[in-house]
Amino acid sequence: MGRMYEYTFKSWLIRKKKKSIFYYGEQNRTIYGDQSDFPGVWGHGYKYENTTLSDFQTINTSRFPWYDFFIPELKKVWEGNTHVHYVRGEHGNDDQIVYNVEAQTLGKQLMTEMFRTHTTLLDSAIRMCELSLTSKDWESYEMDYAEWLTTVPSSAFRGNRVLAIDTNDRAWGAGFWERPTLLLPEPAIEVLVHKSETYHPQGFHVDDLNMCFPGKNNYGMATILLPASRGPRDRVAIQLSESEITRPEGSGDGVFVPSNVLYQDAPLYQDETREVYMIQLLANGMPHDKDNIGEHRCRDVKAFRMTLSELTDIKAVVRRNLNRIRQNTPRAALPRAPRPLVASMANPYTIHAPPARTNANI
Repeated sequence: MGRMYEYTFKSWLIRKKKKSIFYYGEQNRTIYGDQSDFPGVWGHGYKYENTTLSDFQTINTSRFPWYDFFIPELKKVWEGNTHVHYVRGEHGNDDQIVYNVEAQTLGKQLMTEMFRTHTTLLDSAIRMCELSLTSKDWESYEMDYAEWLTTVPSSAFRGNRVLAIDTNDRAWGAGFWERPTLLLPEPAIEVLVHKSETYHPQGFHVDDLNMCFPGKNNYGMATILLPASRGPRDRVAIQLSESEITRPEGSGDGVFVPSNVLYQDAPLYQDETREVYMIQLLANGMPHDKDNIGEHRCRDVKAFRMTLSELTDIKAVVRRNLNRIRQNTPRAALPRAPRPLVASMANPYTIHAPPARTNANI
């Protein structure tokens, strides 16, 4: 039939050197962790930094009504508006099942509360916006495509050998066809709310190699893990590379893990499934694809977006409130919510303890 002619959005991103899942720059990507912890052949070709230099942080759930308000409300939404997002199996069974929850209004309220009470988390989200793609990028691609058509020989048109311009729902290739994609006029983050059921702890990994970029704290995706209940089995418990400490130190807290941080699940001894809420933040326009299993390939992906303007408005409100506090109380700072200390609750979880029964899952 002869040569096929095409100019894809992927090709445009690479030509324009736009960081994305297709192009990461001309230097080695940065990973925070120890290369010896990276499994197999995947560990080569990266620049490794100490995890203490990463954007990893703890989410203090006592600063916003996570248990008393958001979990009950998310449960209501989850029971009526959810679908299986993906099933991950490494041990011959379903090791992790993720349900994508459609919770735009409640999700925005939750993220606003977390950003308002965790300003370092807000700063991280604002930096992620710098990597997002916008509708202006798409318009530039369309213009360049029209110019490219003038270089195609007329015989290719007669032979139907010119492939059509990409569309938003096909911008990321066959694996992501019809995934809902919305590029906005301004930078933004895309937010997905998940309920995750984990049956076996995952070993050391990063959440998405394609979302790791060169330079300091340069990542296009991050994951927030929050307990699904107050029960010990649903505790968020991970270990960063280079450290044997279980995070977070607060038993009822969560974590923020950028996609370039090397970590593993802490091996809690338990017989039951661990359930957590998993909120993923992505630089808008860059779908998440972990190890080519297509976590975000589903056409039923439920997501919402928060623009750079929304995030900077939240930061401005926080700054005004802090200035007001400082005016009324000299040298004041944002107060940290006290953590209740009850003797019987001092250590409700046991890490690396002998299993209660010989058939316990490890």
